[in-house]
Amino acid sequence: MKIFLITAIFIFVYCWAFAFNIIFPEFYAYSEYNSSNTVNTSYLFDLVIDTGLKYGVKFGIGFKEYNLSSLPTNNGGLDSLKAYVNPVDTLNVGYFLGKNVTLGNAEIGYQGFQFHQQTGLEYIGYKDITGTGVEAYMDLLDDVFQPHIYIYQPSDTNIVNLDTVCYLRMEHYVLEAYFGVNNINIIESAISNSLAYRVGFFVKTVYSKIDFLVGLYVPDTIFGQMPSDSIYLNVTEHLVLDNFEQTLTLFTRPYMYNGVIDNTTNDFDIYIAIGAKFDNYGAGLENSLLFASNYSTTDRPGLYFYFMMDNLMYKVGVYYTVFGNAFASQYGGFVSISGKI
Repeated sequence: MKIFLITAIFIFVYCWAFAFNIIFPEFYAYSEYNSSNTVNTSYLFDLVIDTGLKYGVKFGIGFKEYNLSSLPTNNGGLDSLKAYVNPVDTLNVGYFLGKNVTLGNAEIGYQGFQFHQQTGLEYIGYKDITGTGVEAYMDLLDDVFQPHIYIYQPSDTNIVNLDTVCYLRMEHYVLEAYFGVNNINIIESAISNSLAYRVGFFVKTVYSKIDFLVGLYVPDTIFGQMPSDSIYLNVTEHLVLDNFEQTLTLFTRPYMYNGVIDNTTNDFDIYIAIGAKFDNYGAGLENSLLFASNYSTTDRPGLYFYFMMDNLMYKVGVYYTVFGNAFASQYGGFVSISGKI
């Protein structure tokens, strides 16, 4: 905890003194009082410091902890370190240790610690690129098109992976396409029939009244074989008409997520929230319905209230599991903060 506080204070003072710009691409904090009469806290946040120096020097640091019932460990859950430079006009090059980026960040609906509390399975997006490696990307067409390439060694293997991601950011649409292989020695691994591919796709609309997003990810599959039915799928719709607000998510999870085996298998989840929204404030009813092969059908309704400030959602709520055993706690209350700054 001491190292965590010292690091946070140092970053704040240093950036304030030199007028550096700090952004938080991901910020998630969640605390819950559950039916076991305990309070558990999980958090995940990444921050990037733009120094404003020559060659576009940037630094990044990330922290993550799950289900804490006491103060964090000595390092505060240090999860990633990153450094980037911009040596020529549109080319950016970086080196990372730990998590680099979350792909397919849904930001709304059935994602995050409120709904997915197994350690390592917050399902903020469809995949994290994590390990030790390098990244290169270009800002093209006034930052509308952004191709990335990652060469890295995941923490759970000694084999170097190769991933590519392309972003297309338009006024009302965000598109993301991902393709990766589990071995940079493509020919050698193909001959040994060990070369696997993985693909992901994410699209999100950006309107004020009605928005949709679709996230799809197929985990490692040997070339020449058909993908299994163990996929990530997130289809979410968000509607705001005058003071009426509604969110609907259809969700299914893969057998393994970021190298962690999910305890829930062959699932299909339905999440719906209906309420009222006034400017930056909202309140209403929400319900999570989960079908899985290794749990009985589970229904968990609840009440929520939130307000938005500086691109962050501050949300409080209560829930009660009417039937089923897929969620660890039968009832409880929570406070969460999520978004990006």
